[in-house]
Amino acid sequence: MGRYRDRRLTTPTVVVCGSEDPVMRPEFLGGHEDHADDLTIEVVQGASHFIPDEQPDAVVERALELFART
Repeated sequence: MGRYRDRRLTTPTVVVCGSEDPVMRPEFLGGHEDHADDLTIEVVQGASHFIPDEQPDAVVERALELFART
């Protein structure tokens, strides 16, 4: 609906996706540069769509790295 079209994401953000995810493919996740100040995309090798269930340590590792930065 465009409510946030003119807004920017200013909160440091990490998008975690699995290399084997059939829905949220890493190659589809570009184009955020015009909308976010600090957004990174992390790909977890060998994971699919349910990363916290499949590789919880990878999620914790990336969360701790993000929290250490902020």
